[in-house]
Amino acid sequence: MLFFLPFVLAAGLCYLCLGRATRALLLDKVGPLYRLSGDLAEIGTRDIITLLFCILKKYIVRPDLHYDCARQCFILPRIAVEATLCVDNDVLRKYDRAVPQHSGLATRMVWAAVTTPLVLVILAHPNCPIMPLGAVNVSNTFSWDEKLADSVYGEEVNVEAQFGGAGMEGRRVKSGLEFDVHIRVLHHGRLVFTQEVRLLQFLQRHRYPAETAQAVQQANTCSGESRSLVLTYEIPKTWAQVCKDYNPIHHSGLAAKALGFPNKIAHGNHVLALALRQSGLDGTKVSVAFKRPCVLPASDLSVIVNPQTGRICVSRGGKILVEVDVTK
Repeated sequence: MLFFLPFVLAAGLCYLCLGRATRALLLDKVGPLYRLSGDLAEIGTRDIITLLFCILKKYIVRPDLHYDCARQCFILPRIAVEATLCVDNDVLRKYDRAVPQHSGLATRMVWAAVTTPLVLVILAHPNCPIMPLGAVNVSNTFSWDEKLADSVYGEEVNVEAQFGGAGMEGRRVKSGLEFDVHIRVLHHGRLVFTQEVRLLQFLQRHRYPAETAQAVQQANTCSGESRSLVLTYEIPKTWAQVCKDYNPIHHSGLAAKALGFPNKIAHGNHVLALALRQSGLDGTKVSVAFKRPCVLPASDLSVIVNPQTGRICVSRGGKILVEVDVTK
């Protein structure tokens, strides 16, 4: 009996280390609709550890990925996550460190940052067939109600995210599996913020039929005023404190290289928020495409702004990394 005591104590210690908000994910006590306990902004170290355990568990017991040859798409199970959220002064102080001297759209990007954990929870969900490590964000679309987005700081809002199900199938593209996560923030039933997140999981080309249609190559049309932007090697830490995204490609040069990147890369939405700050543009909708990873450190970035068209480009060495379109 004493032989089992160390294992029981170790299991009990691990259980105590699990995050209260995300513990059910690791214990598989979740269904297609999962409601997080507590405030989304209060997800802490224990919850991040729990999500990491959930992700590692998926690499041991891999979930099935179903490809429908007739429809030429991946059938993804519907997963919905709900939570409450309060963007209080503590959250805003952390955001100030990540995006100093922000205003307008750059300020409202805090909503994109604080709702990122919903994507992490979906990817860690036992029913989700996506393997998160190395998955990258390829594009996003954001929209805000300006008055509400600027006035509900410090108040409780409801947040929800949806993945898979009818109308949200996965697409086979040249590099792998492309899929979407839809996020909404509501205050007393009124829409504050929406985000459509598009991500890519890399796949081996021989595993599933690759798309045969050739993507239309769009010309890189970026002209306007050029402003400099510098990103240090340690800058992902400040954004991660707000968004809780500790994907190793952002925090470890070794891990990023193991996954095919030259070095660790900046968070895409962080680069976007800093570019919006540099641009001075304002609006109610932002569409962004991440063309190339922003490898760190980056002391030679240019933010090209065209106020007439609402287009912003972040470039490096003549190559566009990020394309942004701002709509009034």
